[in-house]
Amino acid sequence: MAPDRYLPGVLIVDDSESVRSFLRTSLEATARVIEAHDAEQALKILEDRGRYTIDLMLLDYVLPGLSGLDLLKITKRNWPWISVIILTAFGSEDLAVQAFREGVKDYLRKPITPDALMKTVATTLASADTAHRYPRHFAERSAGVAVVHLSIHRALAFMHTLLSEPMSHSGVAQEAPNPVRRFEVRMVVAVWVLVLVTLLALYIFVRG
Repeated sequence: MAPDRYLPGVLIVDDSESVRSFLRTSLEATARVIEAHDAEQALKILEDRGRYTIDLMLLDYVLPGLSGLDLLKITKRNWPWISVIILTAFGSEDLAVQAFREGVKDYLRKPITPDALMKTVATTLASADTAHRYPRHFAERSAGVAVVHLSIHRALAFMHTLLSEPMSHSGVAQEAPNPVRRFEVRMVVAVWVLVLVTLLALYIFVRG
């Protein structure tokens, strides 16, 4: 595979299926995503170097069996080139200090937003030892996905406002909207529909 087409391998280690699904959906357009529900399964994946190449691990701090901190220590001892981002719902200064001492690159506090996830992952991969394999377009595409998500959200919100029943300054619905105003609203809505379709097409292209 050509260097500019290299997709980083991201190992998600979290016992929550919904969290893994969210992370996978957010990253799968720009990375090869592998999942593990606990530390033991993650170790098997890490040891199978012939099948998997891992550049980054998204690691839940609280896991059944071996903890996320235990897995972090093992990972940094045996595979020091793998970058690790800790995921936790119990973020604290002590946890951050301990995690960074053990070699973690960054940490994300749950609930994780798509924007925070993409920015942290892109920054971590860009600064990793595997940067010579890491495609520059990853960060650009990640940012593009986030921008398209935000733009679609804003477009939908604006259209909802325009389509809602016109209100007077006092907060009471107007009984007879001006026909000219109604035509203007329809024209604006039509333009925003076109914008939304364009954004959706862009989103599909970015993910592809």
